[in-house]
Amino acid sequence: YHVSGFHQGQTRYTLGWSHRGGLPGQVRLTAEAEYLSSRDYLDGFGESAGEYNRDLSESVVALARNWGKVNLSGQIKHLRDLDQSDDQTLQQLPEVHLEQIPVRVAGTPLFFGLQGRFANLWREQGEKGRRLSLRPTLSLPVRTGVGLEVEPSIAYLQRFYDVSDAGSRDQGLYEAS
Repeated sequence: YHVSGFHQGQTRYTLGWSHRGGLPGQVRLTAEAEYLSSRDYLDGFGESAGEYNRDLSESVVALARNWGKVNLSGQIKHLRDLDQSDDQTLQQLPEVHLEQIPVRVAGTPLFFGLQGRFANLWREQGEKGRRLSLRPTLSLPVRTGVGLEVEPSIAYLQRFYDVSDAGSRDQGLYEAS
């Protein structure tokens, strides 16, 4: 959308891109992106309360690929604070996810799954860093005689952080369900 000569002769516009489709190699591309020429564009031209009172513009472009029970996806997400300067808005550029759907462990009744996430956390001013999360899971699905399946599981979530001003640290958490 483009508007010129409005509000003291300023030109205002917004660009949007919405896409869902495939690329070669069985890669899936999705995009929901927008660019606003000025922070007050939606104040004057938003058509509903959900638009003209928004305080954040979000753009996401993502790629994903499956290999059987393993999924790899990555995204670039850009957030723009419409109320104030973006210099301190934390961006995840990029974020990568790896997930293995639980698979049987060598003929046993146990199943193993894994989730991994990496994010590069960036902003113009303030702390920057990286985060890596790994979450292996071990589960034991049990079918009861009444058509009910119970699946006890244990997992360990380990997060590693590398922050520009604070150095590296890690944090772990056991889970049972």
